[in-house]
Amino acid sequence: MDVHEALVDYLASIKHLDEKSQAGYQQRLLLFAGWANAQRVSLELVNNKAVQAFLAYVRTHQKPHKAGKEIISTYTLASYVRCLWAFLHWCLADEQYKEQQVGRCVYAYPCGHRLYQGRAKKKE
Repeated sequence: MDVHEALVDYLASIKHLDEKSQAGYQQRLLLFAGWANAQRVSLELVNNKAVQAFLAYVRTHQKPHKAGKEIISTYTLASYVRCLWAFLHWCLADEQYKEQQVGRCVYAYPCGHRLYQGRAKKKE
């Protein structure tokens, strides 16, 4: 099943959220859907490897909004992961999409530790 098709349904299901939140989800998830389409990754094939490949794509192709920064921050990458996680959980809960064996990576994301590495506060 096409990622974009499920994404349209997901975006319709989050209309109760603030407009700014909806826009954030839409921006991040449409980028993922476009990437998935270009890489021929269907909804059934979304797994940890695919998410890691997408994050690598974001790191190399997205430009940071802050002046003077050359690479996207780990906080920005984490926001992409959170949006994907929410979308995949929704797919698992939705009757139409849970049959697709979608989101096998939802419960065991390996990327979290790497995303935050080096950002922990020092203990005093």
